[in-house]
Amino acid sequence: MVTQEFEPFTSPYQVGGGLGFNHPTYVKRQADTELYQGLKQGQFCYVFNARQMGKSSLRLQAMHRLQEEGIACVSLDLTNIGTSDVTSEQWYRGLCFELGRKLRLSKHFSTKTWWEESNHLSPVQRFSRFIEKILSTFEEKLVVICLDEIDSVLGLNFPTDDFFALIRFFYNQRSENPLFQRLTFALFGVATPPNLMADKQRTPFNIGKAIPLQGLGLEEAQPLACGLKNYAEQPNLALKIILGWTGGQPFLTQKLCQLIVLDSDYIKAGEEATKIETIVRTHIINHWEANDEPEHLRTIRDRLLYNEQRTVRRLSLYQEILTSPVSTLLPHRSYFPKEIPTGIPADNSVEQTELLLSGLTVKENGFITVCNPIYEEVFNLDWIEKQLLAIRPYDSRIKAWLKSGCQDESPLLQGSSLTKAQAWADGKSLSNLDYQFLAASQLSVSAKSAIFQSHQSEKFSSPFSKQWIKWFPSLLVGLVFVLVLGVSLQEFKQEKKEAKISEIEAYNLLTESYLSSEQSLDAMIAALKAADTLQKMETSPPLKERSKLLLGRSIAQFSNSEKIPDGSLEELIQNSCNKIESYLESNPNQRIRLEGKMYILEKEDICD
Repeated sequence: MVTQEFEPFTSPYQVGGGLGFNHPTYVKRQADTELYQGLKQGQFCYVFNARQMGKSSLRLQAMHRLQEEGIACVSLDLTNIGTSDVTSEQWYRGLCFELGRKLRLSKHFSTKTWWEESNHLSPVQRFSRFIEKILSTFEEKLVVICLDEIDSVLGLNFPTDDFFALIRFFYNQRSENPLFQRLTFALFGVATPPNLMADKQRTPFNIGKAIPLQGLGLEEAQPLACGLKNYAEQPNLALKIILGWTGGQPFLTQKLCQLIVLDSDYIKAGEEATKIETIVRTHIINHWEANDEPEHLRTIRDRLLYNEQRTVRRLSLYQEILTSPVSTLLPHRSYFPKEIPTGIPADNSVEQTELLLSGLTVKENGFITVCNPIYEEVFNLDWIEKQLLAIRPYDSRIKAWLKSGCQDESPLLQGSSLTKAQAWADGKSLSNLDYQFLAASQLSVSAKSAIFQSHQSEKFSSPFSKQWIKWFPSLLVGLVFVLVLGVSLQEFKQEKKEAKISEIEAYNLLTESYLSSEQSLDAMIAALKAADTLQKMETSPPLKERSKLLLGRSIAQFSNSEKIPDGSLEELIQNSCNKIESYLESNPNQRIRLEGKMYILEKEDICD
């Protein structure tokens, strides 16, 4: 009996992982040319983008081309060295050993022996000397060192500023030591330069070349259409519809092409839109968490929800992106036009950067918008609502308040619910609307308390209180009344103080809200109101310090300065008053806008 063997199915497409050189479905982009030319010319290059955008494939292609020209190239995946419980010495030693192994330096010297003989130097110095040793070993060759997963250094328990500063040092040494003219670095990862190193004086990123990595365009993606010839009557049209769904996202595009190849139905002319949509909904969108293999959508979800301290602000910003109409052309949607495109102006905020690095959004024509229709249907408004409901303890109340146009006070928090919400919000980065809701709740409580205090004050000065002693002439009863009245007055004063503290905290919340959205003038006025109220009462040092810090931060942001001004609270108040008055003299139309704010600037009371 003859056993029949089935030939394994082979797809021209590869879903996940780096595509090797000459892979039939590798799509060359502008980044390929820029990276190759930059490294060949000895430029320090970095490719920072979301996961599964083709960074590894780009690196492999560039390295192959450079190696063919006799350039010594080496690539290190930094996750291989580790981050947990790794000391700086172990980490730098790991770098040297990996470089030695991949460059086959054992033919020339022992990396282990060299490292041990250099133990009188710091780890950073040893790494620097090791790089010099490599350059001396390779004589006239250009040496390119590619470091992948560079964002893994953020998980190390020691500072890595010296490492990045060392890359800058190598470049600065070129004029003094010709050896370093043959050295260049390329960094790849999911990060931004400020994340990796904030010190602008030592950072190498302001002398390096950023390589932008865009989604796949229709013309450059033609190699993908070749693999569809046996599965679609019009493969070019099929590819156009595929790109419409994926927005040119490389991983999703390869996956959708492969799903079409695996599907048993041949796509006839005229059936492209309906059949491809059916495949997208059946195999990607519907039951997406179960169908997400290899993992892609779950990676985006996890980046959206990680770090609970910032999740609400991130989700709220994404919600705003989905609901804010854009009246401009968004090129990546040209294959799959949306009736009313949505997005928000790009401002390089931390939250926008986090969304961009998740891969969920893209930046085009000055706007941040959703990358593609698949993401928009998976992570839709209902999904956002469910996440916020699970996270926010006052979700239903803030929705009711917003629905009323922020006019109905009944949904506002008070009592223990407000106290719990404030405790939950402490230390978190919330959306502007969250801060405004909490601030409105506090101010509402303060207003009600002020009305109560006014009634109490009238009560204490009313004829009724004066007649009280006449009705009880007994000395004993009189003493009891005085004691009771004293306690009532003390409670009255305490309630008045607590109301003022709530008011200060409300303005502090507003200040944080405006600082987060870089509305520096509004932030400074809100902080000024809090500081003025604080000046007129005795309160706890932590509240005073927080209010003072927020006022200083708002002054710094308004002045486009990184340094928060020093000085007493009174000096900061005067400083901010001067800045506001100067600004309003130059921009008189702003006075009208400010008068509409709930914290109207009362110049005669504050800035006198």
